[in-house]
Amino acid sequence: MGRKYLGHLPEVDPLHHYLLYDIQPQMAGNSRRSQYRVVHLSGSNDVYLYEDEYSDIRVVGKFFLSART
Repeated sequence: MGRKYLGHLPEVDPLHHYLLYDIQPQMAGNSRRSQYRVVHLSGSNDVYLYEDEYSDIRVVGKFFLSART
């Protein structure tokens, strides 16, 4: 599987808030500090790895395009 480092997820991105306050506490408890590295993984659709530098928590996100009606 190919990987391409894209940088860090900005704190103003809504996904950062979701990862920090909804996902990460379920995996490793609450954290006041996080910085997520973003890596694009090759896959059938857009697949990304989000890795917190402080806790080493890793989450894979797969995104799909959908038509809004």
